[in-house]
Amino acid sequence: MAIPSPRRPNRPGSICMPVAGPTRRWRRPASTTAFDLWRVITAGYASSYLRRGATDMPCGFHYAALDAKGQPGVADPATRATWWADGSGIPPGNGIGLFGGTSVSTDPTLVGSECLRTLWTGDDHESQALQASVAATVARLPRKDLPLWVVHGASDGLLPTAFSSEPYVAWLRDEGRRPLYWKVPYAQHFDAFLVLPGFGDRHVPLLPYGYAALDRLWAHLYEGAAWPTDVPTPAARPRGAGALERGMLGLP
Repeated sequence: MAIPSPRRPNRPGSICMPVAGPTRRWRRPASTTAFDLWRVITAGYASSYLRRGATDMPCGFHYAALDAKGQPGVADPATRATWWADGSGIPPGNGIGLFGGTSVSTDPTLVGSECLRTLWTGDDHESQALQASVAATVARLPRKDLPLWVVHGASDGLLPTAFSSEPYVAWLRDEGRRPLYWKVPYAQHFDAFLVLPGFGDRHVPLLPYGYAALDRLWAHLYEGAAWPTDVPTPAARPRGAGALERGMLGLP
């Protein structure tokens, strides 16, 4: 979990900015900044790695149920049910809010973001505990005969390919493994965001490519199909203002 510096310039593809007008259109692939995703995800992951509870999170953050006015309160049974049915697992959302980690200033969330960054780069007991937990989840080299297929959206702004799948695939190949790799054009991190006006127009959903890879894996493991040595990345194209058609995905 490399916690980004709050002052680091935003990388291309990591901002989603609404355009003024009668219909709000979302320009960029992943709404990392517009939806405050860096802060809320980092606070959640840091808390999980440190095995903290909802009211004992690092850097002064805490989760709380929300009342009808959006303030900390008691969640009713119907709202609590949505935590399991509809929740993403990373609040805020579905009647749970993220609080704390702020200050009274012109940039109220900066203090919490800087604290989380220091938690990752520091050397005190808490930082060492976090770093040890992250190290325990590091992927090990898979066995040579294991079928490997990495599917990643080329426009992923939350987990850019340059800092995740690309070096991972390069490492696998350097170690004699033969992973298949699809860096899918026009796909990004959140298929759920494709319903936003002007967002789905410019991107393709990532899930169909994952399903296609899983279908090939099933056929190999249970139907005796040969595992492919090379599968060209599909030539996906965005749907534009019309409906998405299968041919736009470029799947074989």
